[in-house]
Amino acid sequence: IAELLDRQGYGSDRILIDPGVVRGLGYYTGPVYEAELTFEILDEKGRKRQFGSVSGGGRYDDLVKRFTGQSVPATGVSIGVDRLLAALRAKGRIGTDTQGPVVVTVMDRDRMADYLAMATDLRRAGRIPDPFYGTNELDLQWIEERDWEYETWFTVPADLRGEEEIDLVADGLDTVATVTLNGHRIARTENMFIGFRWDVKPWLRPGRNRLVIRFDSALRYIRERGGFTPPAEFNDPVGNCVRIRKQQCQFGWDWGPRFVTAGIWRDLRLEGWTRNRLQSVQIRQQHGAEGVTLTVEPRLARPDGPATAGLSCSVTVSLDGLPAAVQTNAPLGSLSLVVREPRLWWPAGQGAQPLYAVTVVVRDRDGAELGRWQRRIGLRTIELDRSPDAWGESFRFVVNGRPVFLKGANWIPAHSFVAGLTRADYARDLRAAVAANMNCVRLWGGGIYESEDFYDECDERGLLVWHDFMFGCTLYPSDDAFLANVAAEAAYQIGRVRHRACLALWCGNNELPQINGAALRGSDALRHGYEKLFHGLLADAVRDHDGVTPYWPSSEWRGTFENGHALGERCGDGVVQAAAAPGTDSAVATSRNISAMRAGGSVSARRLTDIIATLVSTALASAATAGRAGVAAKPGRSTSIAPAKPTASAATRAAPSRSPSASAARTAAQSGWVK
Repeated sequence: IAELLDRQGYGSDRILIDPGVVRGLGYYTGPVYEAELTFEILDEKGRKRQFGSVSGGGRYDDLVKRFTGQSVPATGVSIGVDRLLAALRAKGRIGTDTQGPVVVTVMDRDRMADYLAMATDLRRAGRIPDPFYGTNELDLQWIEERDWEYETWFTVPADLRGEEEIDLVADGLDTVATVTLNGHRIARTENMFIGFRWDVKPWLRPGRNRLVIRFDSALRYIRERGGFTPPAEFNDPVGNCVRIRKQQCQFGWDWGPRFVTAGIWRDLRLEGWTRNRLQSVQIRQQHGAEGVTLTVEPRLARPDGPATAGLSCSVTVSLDGLPAAVQTNAPLGSLSLVVREPRLWWPAGQGAQPLYAVTVVVRDRDGAELGRWQRRIGLRTIELDRSPDAWGESFRFVVNGRPVFLKGANWIPAHSFVAGLTRADYARDLRAAVAANMNCVRLWGGGIYESEDFYDECDERGLLVWHDFMFGCTLYPSDDAFLANVAAEAAYQIGRVRHRACLALWCGNNELPQINGAALRGSDALRHGYEKLFHGLLADAVRDHDGVTPYWPSSEWRGTFENGHALGERCGDGVVQAAAAPGTDSAVATSRNISAMRAGGSVSARRLTDIIATLVSTALASAATAGRAGVAAKPGRSTSIAPAKPTASAATRAAPSRSPSASAARTAAQSGWVK
């Protein structure tokens, strides 16, 4: 934590740490544990300044000794507060006389998830109940109908005011936002998936400045936009969520609740610059006998005219802190470097995942730095092989010349409120994927373009990413305004992700031609609109802004809107809705590639235990009331409760899907669920 504070530049004399977590994961042989500290940093007035986490893993004994310096029983561990305070004092982050408050508790995984849910602003303010308890979801639907306003006051430092340009940079606004600075309207946004940058220097003042961001109701935007209405809805119970560029599963899905959010969901900051700014860098790889040639193309905010005169560029490529290729003070333009004796990046199970650090620096004629771009890349080639074979046409990924059999799962957002997710949340689940011998995750099209933490974890763990664009199930508009919005979204997200070692494929959407096949075959207008977006615009965007990663129009897609299983055995990609029977492979034999297969899953062991305990308790009470209370359990004997005769009502036969209330438990018991 001291190191993280040091990197972030926070100095505070009051540190609140809550909670300290030790939980069992049970990977491989023997108990393996993960320890995580989640913390808030408070200023002198008790206001939150930073939220984050640090974690480490290993065998239980090693982990406990590392954090506490002593052996601790397996029932739990309290992180060594004295050692933590000493480390913070050594870094100068808290005073030598600081006694606290430092609170360290032990919290299990389920309660940690509850803590993240409470991190939403309304929940933290005590204005709403726990969204995930009982039927609270239904009672909170009013939130999506309201407008929400965020306000802050800030002072611009003198050195920043001296810059030629000062930009307000918003990495994520969800979604219909009006940005106002000191009474001047700066911008209006209509896309959750685009980062924005606005020149605000003309409206900044000495002293205090007032920034207001108003978020209009997404539902009102959908109603007022009008126009396209899809021929069928598959997940949104209200309808027409496809009209807004926003996380689609917020509007309800077959696996999750409906929570339509609004707010600042990614970073918001001021950036100053003078003369020119390094806007982005694109890197291409050419693998050959002499090594890997990297072509580096810096792109400037002002690409032409006097702003580019006399500029130079330096590129350093290093591995584990040691230089692998260097070019200094080169004229601005496309630069080439050769990494000799390269260490190649491989998917999990195929080899190692070395990541080379690339630093690009642009300077003016006096040597002053104008911009710096730092990323990690893996040296590798990835191809989608669709060559003819004995069965038709192959559909396989070839990495560094080696065909790789993909084994993976679909990745949906890891929480209903994605703004609260931390690196530890991503590490927990992606580490589990590798432990289950997966080498790929499909970033599913009904969610979000993920955080840098997600891509970092995939790069480091060797998980290839089949990357959907964020379109799921229902048909979308294709008018000019909508397509222009999507084009900006695609350019932004491709530019953000294209350097990633894990990136294996861009895919246009999730299941649109499969689910809407009849509508697309029956309407020239719908089919033309679909093809403009997924066969035209997005394919062109990948070509123009990436140029290396393959593009596939949909999951599933087999080259035609006739998506029969017989065709799937010959070519293309398929989605299997359900296996014929648990444990059988009959369903997966119907396509050359399966990008999704649905199978029912269980609730967590703890939740299942809670449900069973509640049901049994209710059944015992019911039986006692009816004079049928029975047999006390004895060692070596089992106790059973005969269920009451099930009622005919389908509603009462439904098993509760959430934490059961007493009435739900009674209903389940009366319906014969408890034995």
